[in-house]
Amino acid sequence: MIKGISIGNDNEEIEENTQNSESAGSETIWKDFDTKVSQLFGGARTTMAGILELDRYLAEPLLKRTEDPLAWWHERKLLYPRLYLMVCRRLCVVATSVPCERIFSKAGFLLTDRRSRLSADKVEKLLFLNHNLD
Repeated sequence: MIKGISIGNDNEEIEENTQNSESAGSETIWKDFDTKVSQLFGGARTTMAGILELDRYLAEPLLKRTEDPLAWWHERKLLYPRLYLMVCRRLCVVATSVPCERIFSKAGFLLTDRRSRLSADKVEKLLFLNHNLD
């Protein structure tokens, strides 16, 4: 800090140096504070951005039944990037009923006259295992 005080015009220099060192010290304190706050609340900003994105989406007018929802999402993928990724994972509908029919066939093979006392829960578990082990 200050090693000595001289009399005269040098006092103004000392005051300026003291103010500069105090402002530099306060800047580093606030810089450290801001760093810690950003570390603590960095995830909160991401969460808030997701909430705001969802709010914007919910404020959109509903699609008409004749419009293509996949084309709508493709047009707005830059506006709703997080939701777009979720939609791509969730809107993939199987265009055939074959998997469903296979499961019903397997259920028919499981439930025979000899196995008629199986509970619904047990049949569901057996079908799940049978379907997922193939």
